[in-house]
Amino acid sequence: MDEAILTLVGFWCVAASTGYFSSRPRQFVRLFVPAEETRTVYRNLLKSDFERGMRWMAVIQAIFSVAVAVFVALVS
Repeated sequence: MDEAILTLVGFWCVAASTGYFSSRPRQFVRLFVPAEETRTVYRNLLKSDFERGMRWMAVIQAIFSVAVAVFVALVS
């Protein structure tokens, strides 16, 4: 059961950080994109589907975290 809780918390943290950065794309770029690629990435940030795509990814990751935690709980 402890493994399931750790799995849930771990995946949920990834989903929460994705959700947090979905409304802060420039901060996401500053933290995670290498310096030599920032100019190219900033040009592509003007697309309006970036935030929506990140939000969907956060929802998918949250659902996946619950599914994996349930699976781990059943297996262990």
